[in-house]
Amino acid sequence: MISVSTGVIGAAVPQQTSPRARAGTDLRALIDERRRAAPAVLSIDEAGTLAAADRLLDALFETLLPPELPTVPFLDIAARFLPTTGGDVVVGDFYDVFRCADDAWGIVLGDVSGHGIEAAALAVVARHTVRTACRMFARGKNRPLRALTALNQTLLLRREEMIEGPETERMVTATALVATATDLGVTIDISSAGHVPTLWCRKGEPARFLPLSGTILGQVPDEMLRLRIRRLHVKPGDTLVLYTDGVTEARHTGEFFGEDRLRRVVDATRDVSAAELARRIEAEVLAFTKGHLRDDMAVLVVQADPPPAMGGGAGRG
Repeated sequence: MISVSTGVIGAAVPQQTSPRARAGTDLRALIDERRRAAPAVLSIDEAGTLAAADRLLDALFETLLPPELPTVPFLDIAARFLPTTGGDVVVGDFYDVFRCADDAWGIVLGDVSGHGIEAAALAVVARHTVRTACRMFARGKNRPLRALTALNQTLLLRREEMIEGPETERMVTATALVATATDLGVTIDISSAGHVPTLWCRKGEPARFLPLSGTILGQVPDEMLRLRIRRLHVKPGDTLVLYTDGVTEARHTGEFFGEDRLRRVVDATRDVSAAELARRIEAEVLAFTKGHLRDDMAVLVVQADPPPAMGGGAGRG
């Protein structure tokens, strides 16, 4: 989302360093690569712009972004992220994984409409609003739904405080879930607000999309918001695939990658870790588009691990 003519200078996306949840792109390396490709001689103004970009990037990484996805005792989680391959890289997707109670973990993945530094700031607000709300509503099935409702309230308040213009028209789509370990296994409460459908794959069964549409956030008051909550009882090997529309709307010669192709990729990729499944989805999209992405692409794979007593609590990958 934060960009200058020479390339990305920041992103509202976690940088992955752990073996089991590594992001698909090191944004710092991407910046360095694009600088090497730039003219060798820069004007003083251009050099100053790059220096300012460096400082802004450092501030974003140090104060706004988790250094890595945490290890969740009963889940194997992996993320992949790629920015658009255009000359002006725009990062609009965001995601987060966080503890919201002793036995519960929250996960959110979403997308802010538009691009630029304002959209980047809004992505940060969205991610941290969901995190805070999930922790405030520490108990109960409706935590993800209430967190998305809180985000809608925050977005509407921001619109009221801003002068009428393009920034007041920004929208957010998101999917939020809370995974809880119980004596009977793992339950996942999931809600979605205008986001692309989550892919749900029970071990040994064909993958299918969860019918959770919901209202796009930041457009209507709470009384007009239509959100649903669904509870899933997951077993070891069951998998959820969260992603942004940069995956299914990736194009080549006018054809979309599409939901059916994504489902076939997941169905053909059985008995692998969350990290490997995320890598394969990314690889299939890149192969389909011949490496040309018109939009950011984020994938977050959540796979149920065996409980610690069965020897699988440390996760895979």
